[in-house]
Amino acid sequence: MNNLLTKGPSIMQGSEKTKRRTPNALIKEKSPYLLQHAYNPVNWCPWGKEEFARASEENKPIFLSIEAVQ
Repeated sequence: MNNLLTKGPSIMQGSEKTKRRTPNALIKEKSPYLLQHAYNPVNWCPWGKEEFARASEENKPIFLSIEAVQ
């Protein structure tokens, strides 16, 4: 595969595409629910005191997702 930059949809498929992306902070988690979002283009992070303090300091909202256990 070449390294050309192109506009439009990526021609890479499945896991090959995932290998080239940078994971967010969720990559360090053990939860399968959190791990499935580790390569999202959003800088997700697990919630905790540090994240709540950072959001408060930066005056930013928190988007909280809770895993549904079946």
